[in-house]
Amino acid sequence: MVWLKGNLHTHVGEGMSLTEALERYAELGYDFLSISDHMKLTLARHRRLLLIPGIEWNSFAGEHMGVYSFHQAVLRRCLKSGEQLGLLRYLGKQPALVVLNHPNWQEPEHYSRKQLMARTSAIGMEIYNGVIERLEGCALATDKWDYLLSRGRRLFGFASDDAHSLADIGRGWIVVRAASRTPAAVYDAILRGDFYSSTGVTIRSIRRQKARFIVDTADADEIWAIGSKGVCLARVSARRMEFKPAGYGGSYVRFTVFGRGAAMAWTQPFHLDGSGESGPKSAFITRWWLSRIDMHRLSDAPSVNLRMPMEWTPAEGKDGFVSVHHRYGNKDGVVYLANRFMIHQAGDWTVFLGHDGGAKVFVDGEQVLYQPLRINPCIADRSPVTVRLTRGTHEIVIALDTDNGMGQGIYFRFMSPREKGKISRAVVFPKRLAR
Repeated sequence: MVWLKGNLHTHVGEGMSLTEALERYAELGYDFLSISDHMKLTLARHRRLLLIPGIEWNSFAGEHMGVYSFHQAVLRRCLKSGEQLGLLRYLGKQPALVVLNHPNWQEPEHYSRKQLMARTSAIGMEIYNGVIERLEGCALATDKWDYLLSRGRRLFGFASDDAHSLADIGRGWIVVRAASRTPAAVYDAILRGDFYSSTGVTIRSIRRQKARFIVDTADADEIWAIGSKGVCLARVSARRMEFKPAGYGGSYVRFTVFGRGAAMAWTQPFHLDGSGESGPKSAFITRWWLSRIDMHRLSDAPSVNLRMPMEWTPAEGKDGFVSVHHRYGNKDGVVYLANRFMIHQAGDWTVFLGHDGGAKVFVDGEQVLYQPLRINPCIADRSPVTVRLTRGTHEIVIALDTDNGMGQGIYFRFMSPREKGKISRAVVFPKRLAR
């Protein structure tokens, strides 16, 4: 594995030429680069830099996003589209990497929190955009990042130059841990989230060892562990930090590193399942009501409930796994699994969804989780989300993308809430109710 430094957001033909941009990045020791011009595909070659094809798509409404792909037909299709949500639905099924750009630029900002939640095909967002240092708005957007992460969205954080002139180069970058020094290896590492973002701090290693995290840097003055909703869980004035999240009931932890002056770096979030760190878990819920298959895209799948005429039929799981494949085979679409539960103990319950196809979770009609990626085989507890449940009856509905038979089913269970920093001794798990 090799660490490679690069930038995905640069423009030429405005304040600098293509040759000037390439040479300047090479002089600064960059390893890879994408020329992502506004609504224009600019292809380039360089003797040393690894080039990743990309564009910056933008609309008259002010929505900007970086789209990167080695398939030129995908990028050229983007240039013909003027509507973002439809384009994102298309990109969600293509070999493309999508990053939402500078959400805190201008007033009103380019993306509200609600808009960011709705752009579900993006794998990441810019948490730092260098050119906004000299424009209206705020270069940092970690506040919105934590907002999304706290609500179950899994997005990577990117730092970029958004360079329009030579003076803009070298403000923000990402450093990937790639399998080899090739454009494809860099691209694959980004898709995995195997990178960190920086404006000047070097991270030597980021490790998760059982119940602790270790961040080792070359030049940090201070390191913070950041948890759900942006809360600082711990901080050290050192180049190295070991953090044990024992007793922390949040869904993720990430690390912000502070260096000399205003230099910073950000790791990607580590998503936690709470094993051994919070309350006990229930048995898997294996009896559900299963709907007919609908021809929705998962991104468009609306909230439904058991009162709606969805041809509900009982489904029984085995060894914790509830299969939809035995009923629908290789059909493509969205199916819903629904249950009603009686909650005797109010609090912040964590629900754990294991799924292979992309999935949404709705609690009492409100979407609390969206994870569009298909990962086979199905992994129990893959996607945790914490929801506040009052005493009484609640309905939980899961939308699962069957993905031509690749989305085959779910695991589902609860983890008990915490009370005043302690685990409740007498746990009464939610009781499944008859329909």
